[in-house]
Amino acid sequence: MTFVNINRINSIHFPIIIFCVLGIYHTIRPQKEDFKFIKYAVISFISFESFYFTEYNQRISAIFKKGLGEAVEYAEKSAGDNLIYVSSKYMHPEILFYSKFSTTEYIETVKLDNYNQQVMNAVSFGNYRLKIDEQAIPEGGIYIITNGQAGRYKEFGYDVRTFDNVSVAVKKKP
Repeated sequence: MTFVNINRINSIHFPIIIFCVLGIYHTIRPQKEDFKFIKYAVISFISFESFYFTEYNQRISAIFKKGLGEAVEYAEKSAGDNLIYVSSKYMHPEILFYSKFSTTEYIETVKLDNYNQQVMNAVSFGNYRLKIDEQAIPEGGIYIITNGQAGRYKEFGYDVRTFDNVSVAVKKKP
């Protein structure tokens, strides 16, 4: 059995203290060269802020599926006894989160497509049907889809309501 002398790491305290003192010294007493660095740092920070608080929000909203919560809520209100079909772009934990589906009802109604696998995928639960075939449009029901799919559903006679990056298609009543 080998013993390691852990006291050797104590020697690192001296360089840390020296670099902390040097950092504080150069912060308190800036030199001419430091002003150039500070100027570039301020310009970079202002550029970052102007991008982050304006354009970045629109770019990232699709990745974070902005509007999915409102779409699920609208679909549930419109559904009644109809089935709600969910595009394969949205995962079932997201739907569970926004629908506030009862845990006991979920356990009773969930259907899995690969039950004995390490990772199990839900195909349906309650009146939700997940991972629908994007090419075939079954009659009736309500669809939670991406905005890119909305035009196709309008062609088949659906009313499409858009919530930021997510749309809900409901069959028009005759």
